[in-house]
Amino acid sequence: MTPTTEFPQLLERALAEAQAGTRDLVERFSLATFPAYELDLPNARLGFADGDKRLYVPIQVLGIHHADANEWQWAWDDAAVPDRLTRSAREALAWGRLNGIAPLLNPRVPANPDDCWRFAAFAARLTGWPALYSVPTLGRTTYLAFGIPA
Repeated sequence: MTPTTEFPQLLERALAEAQAGTRDLVERFSLATFPAYELDLPNARLGFADGDKRLYVPIQVLGIHHADANEWQWAWDDAAVPDRLTRSAREALAWGRLNGIAPLLNPRVPANPDDCWRFAAFAARLTGWPALYSVPTLGRTTYLAFGIPA
């Protein structure tokens, strides 16, 4: 087997690990009890809010799903995302270059939401982020890796 032939299996394994890691952090820190969230890119964090109560987790931006085009855009290709928040996405790019994996090399690739979760999970796994979160906005969904609350 080669990385090219193993890539679909690597995506599935990464997704399963990210789902387990997300469940763990959501349960351990009661994240599901917070009715609102705040994406704070300048401070590289996602805040979970309940009135005056806040819990912040560190983040990396992995990519964006554009619903109208049904495509994934890697975070390293979005000028609006600060470079320090794209380290995980850039690691996926580097791994893709090393192993010749086209979906990791192209700034935008055709993708449905399930594909996006897999790409996000792969990038998160490469760099040790345990959990994933998605932030929907008008016509697009931003996929984040997050870690243990600060």
